[in-house]
Amino acid sequence: MTYLTQLQKAAQQPSESGAGYTPLTDQIQALIAPLSPIQLHRPWSIDELLPRLQGRYQTRPATREVAKALIQLGWQQKRCWKKSGLNKRFWYSPVGEDS
Repeated sequence: MTYLTQLQKAAQQPSESGAGYTPLTDQIQALIAPLSPIQLHRPWSIDELLPRLQGRYQTRPATREVAKALIQLGWQQKRCWKKSGLNKRFWYSPVGEDS
């Protein structure tokens, strides 16, 4: 089989990149579904969520994509300006907002 025919066969086959991928919003909802409201009430960082999520093209999703998904789900972001917080951004779930 020549190189050209291999390329033509590859072009005819459906792309497998992203096959079996679950959208980030669905992954996040599945991740937090078993948690109680008390567990959700604490601040979350993206660094905590990234290892638990699957990316479409890479092993882990990009942080900006996780942030977009969290915003779509109604999460609020707040930045900790204290020295101990290292200006880190924390995310609060819609469930944890009623306090």
